[in-house]
Amino acid sequence: MDNNSKYLLDIIAQESRLPEINADACVYTSVDKADCKDCVDACPKHAWVLDAYALGLDTDACDGCGLCVPACPSGALHIHFPWAIRTFGGLQIALFACEFSDIDEETGTLPCIHALGLRQLLLMYNAGIQHLLVATAECEGCTRHRPTGIQHQLKQLNRLLDDRNKPPMNILDRSSQVWKTIFNRDEVISQGTQMPRRHFLRGGGQLLRRQLVVADPLNLPEGRTAPPGQLLPAADDNV
Repeated sequence: MDNNSKYLLDIIAQESRLPEINADACVYTSVDKADCKDCVDACPKHAWVLDAYALGLDTDACDGCGLCVPACPSGALHIHFPWAIRTFGGLQIALFACEFSDIDEETGTLPCIHALGLRQLLLMYNAGIQHLLVATAECEGCTRHRPTGIQHQLKQLNRLLDDRNKPPMNILDRSSQVWKTIFNRDEVISQGTQMPRRHFLRGGGQLLRRQLVVADPLNLPEGRTAPPGQLLPAADDNV
């Protein structure tokens, strides 16, 4: 590969990591004197630039961590969430892996587990997922670590669910080996949406058909800007 080709591939790789921006959903599009700077505060690389006239993204500084996504209250920002669904011990489990873990990148890794916020957790909960299995590196020593990360978001969600007499969502942080073992189980749909063609043609198993109920709520356009308050399940008054 010559230098020009490598340079082009590097540019494409960098561009693919940038968050998608829905300008129509950003408060600065609809409010003249908006003062929201949540994306600015969330960025460990200071890639978001806000002045008196505009909000912009320094694409050279952005490393695609995705921490601005859960920080944005209006859902104007999005990254693709690679994930997988597995059935283990009779439970439907969503699997996520940090790119700094020793999970193979081709398996599908997130830049940062903490890019999952309250909106994303609710989208999964409403799709029937109450258990997450994550593979991470050393979060405490990572520059991307934030006190308002996924554990904080999960506690907030579970308080809201408890108020509605709903079962909590649980997160399991296990070794990468355990993660790989569960990920490599047979009769699964990788990345939350894909079904191997050979399984589809022969109808798949009962497990596959059950898994097809979960469509990929994290990456559907209509879920990106849904207010978390509207995603909360109704209270169960019978409990």
